[in-house]
Amino acid sequence: MKRKDERRREKRIALDHARIDIHQKKTQIHRELRGMIFDINHLGARFLSEKRYTRKSLLYISLLLPNGVSLSDIFSKVIRCEKIEGRFYTAVEFKEIDHYQKSLL
Repeated sequence: MKRKDERRREKRIALDHARIDIHQKKTQIHRELRGMIFDINHLGARFLSEKRYTRKSLLYISLLLPNGVSLSDIFSKVIRCEKIEGRFYTAVEFKEIDHYQKSLL
């Protein structure tokens, strides 16, 4: 889903079958939510979820990409969350992502 007012400068990779697990605490054992990632780059990601997150919410996300790459506990901030047809399209900015994780994206 491309937004009409899109201002992104960095190229993003579109994903079909990637999974995201969302936690509000880094040490949380049980995942709060699972969703599907639409696109991603080293700066952030956009995903579909069943839960609304408020702007500026802080989350830890773990990703399982279609190529088998798994990234864990990336500290992120919600920059946008829009409800469309009963689901929430959420965009996050990665706040803490190490060089190795960036290289995998």
